[in-house]
Amino acid sequence: MKRYYYKKDETELARLKSDLSYYAKVMGFNFVSDENSDGWACEIRKDKEAHKAVVVVIRNSSSRSVTIEMGVINWIDKAVLLNSFFPELLSHVEEVPVTLFESKEKDIRHDVKVLTKVRLGSYFNTRQEAE
Repeated sequence: MKRYYYKKDETELARLKSDLSYYAKVMGFNFVSDENSDGWACEIRKDKEAHKAVVVVIRNSSSRSVTIEMGVINWIDKAVLLNSFFPELLSHVEEVPVTLFESKEKDIRHDVKVLTKVRLGSYFNTRQEAE
């Protein structure tokens, strides 16, 4: 999964979470999210029978920056969604390849990147640059 660093803006993070949920609803996709003190995670898949999903994980890195990971993975049930990503060192989630026939996942991933850029601006390559 790809990792991006952004300057922290609580208002825009809340809007991004809302935008992702709304995007999935409007497009007719299946959306699941969960949150705890360490961060927030969501999965978007094209329908309830799809085995692959686009995942977005928002980690509360520090008081001034946030880490966002995104990629295409095999679907994880909501009951274990947060346990799969938090704490980071104990989890092992592999990004899966997306074939030419599964282009819907690529489209979703692209749309998620655009929504994130609109809300949080350009990303940084390291946490130090974001702070």
